[in-house]
Amino acid sequence: MWVYTHRLDPYKPIATAAAPLEIDVVAEDWKWLFIHPEQNIATVNELVFPADRPLSLTSDWKGLPLDLCVTHRF
Repeated sequence: MWVYTHRLDPYKPIATAAAPLEIDVVAEDWKWLFIHPEQNIATVNELVFPADRPLSLTSDWKGLPLDLCVTHRF
């Protein structure tokens, strides 16, 4: 198990032909703001993205820093 864990590198780009989807994440008091600059839209507390495209998340916060939990749903 540890062998595979050490092979994972969070800073290594994912090998794919698709460009990453850029999303700006802003943590505010009691909510998350997800800004999609390419689509000129923003969502609150819900992040939806295509499964076949890598993500590039840039985070910032107003007030206290919060935890972001990413779950997998079908």
